[in-house]
Amino acid sequence: MFFQVLSAIGTAISVMSAMQAGRAAREQAEAQAAEIEEERITNRIRALQTTNNMLAEYDADTNINEAMLFGLAERDPTDRSLSAFFEKQNQIIGEDVKTATRQALFQDDKMERQAEAIRRSGRARESLATMQAIGYGVGGYLQYKRDGYLGLNKPKATTQKTKLG
Repeated sequence: MFFQVLSAIGTAISVMSAMQAGRAAREQAEAQAAEIEEERITNRIRALQTTNNMLAEYDADTNINEAMLFGLAERDPTDRSLSAFFEKQNQIIGEDVKTATRQALFQDDKMERQAEAIRRSGRARESLATMQAIGYGVGGYLQYKRDGYLGLNKPKATTQKTKLG
């Protein structure tokens, strides 16, 4: 009877440890996904800062060009070649901002998918551990019903001497 109780305790411990391992795997995946989400936010802020810096630099350069061309060089502000130059600079900064924004969006989307994949993986590992725990429990119960003992604590066979030998 003592060995049967110990075997039952061993099976219960196996079940509980499998459940805890699954829970730990899910929690670890959630922590990794949270780190990725934080990095996503940081990347968004960094992309906005980059765009703002590009626009500020463009504005400063435009002001310098206007001062140099209109003030010092005494060029006419209605000069078509200057208008074309400034128009081209506007197009260039617009394309640069679009490219930077697009890259930031692609990176953000990639990180979002990565975080979700990690979460799914954690949930799957938890489900697997739950199924293993159920298997340990059912297996232990069936072994007990079949053999009258659980686990490795199989009673030793006793030998009986017969009259013949």
